[in-house]
Amino acid sequence: MNFNQIETERLILRKFLPSDAADMFKNYCNSESVCQFMPWSPHGNIEATKEYLQTVLNSYNDKESNRLDLAIVFKEIGQVVGSISISRVNLVDNNCDLGFCIGENFWGKGIASEAGKALIKFVFENTPIERIQARHIKENIGSGKVMEKIGMDYEGTFRHSVKFKDGNYVDMAYRSIIREDYERGI
Repeated sequence: MNFNQIETERLILRKFLPSDAADMFKNYCNSESVCQFMPWSPHGNIEATKEYLQTVLNSYNDKESNRLDLAIVFKEIGQVVGSISISRVNLVDNNCDLGFCIGENFWGKGIASEAGKALIKFVFENTPIERIQARHIKENIGSGKVMEKIGMDYEGTFRHSVKFKDGNYVDMAYRSIIREDYERGI
């Protein structure tokens, strides 16, 4: 996927930089609230964030990687306030997964929706992808609302489909948007 950056009215979506670690740690990686529904635990120190960031940076040069992780920069403050990604890119069936994470101080501002719409537009207008899907833990109502706002239809809930970080199984709600819906402006 040839990618430089996406700019919206309030956001810049770009590849992560080594200098982003401090913003990441401060704004979302160390937050209990943010990590409640994420597959990872809060980073206990900035070194953990730097280690995670290095895996993301390495993926940019890995020809076998089937994901693109992007920093969400909120122009108003010039900081990375979250991340958004396309992963599990399947060019046989032309589908991929969308995921996002926003710092709790930035919830309710429409940032995730704005970033999601922009990335969906980029994918449908620059790749052969036919379907973009996303999932969230059933109880994570906020993520479901964001997915709905960006045009994703609810497809169902898979019971006990993921073993979560605490060892318990969780129910996952699945949503998607297909190219036809995007082109119709849904």
